[in-house]
Amino acid sequence: MTALCLYKALDIVRHIEPRRAALAITDVPWMLSAAIALISASVLLCRVPGIENPLAAIGKRTLPIYVMHVPLAAALLLVPAWLDVVRALGAWTPAIVTTLIVAISLAIFALAMRSPFRVLFEPPWSGHLPPGAPREA
Repeated sequence: MTALCLYKALDIVRHIEPRRAALAITDVPWMLSAAIALISASVLLCRVPGIENPLAAIGKRTLPIYVMHVPLAAALLLVPAWLDVVRALGAWTPAIVTTLIVAISLAIFALAMRSPFRVLFEPPWSGHLPPGAPREA
């Protein structure tokens, strides 16, 4: 969803034409309706016997993607040749950008979990104490 919105935003910026920008803005209700439909379908799918465990396993691994997707998408906009890449990829941009962001997020997560930066991905109530912190009796 982030990649699709990023692609749409870049498309608007690339074609700064008032009529086209107005048409892009009219796509917002459609996108919102699609997001609501997707969330509703996900909730219903989780109630199907036998599929809830695999879906829960996927859901438990989405934190690094959630934490990292916005900074990574913003970093892509800092790349000077990014608009050329978008033009070259065309309609494949959302799928490729999403795959790229997910892969980079999971790679950063794997590296962080082997370093002191793992605290970025641990909830504050996880029970982990910093080194040297006194433990309660």
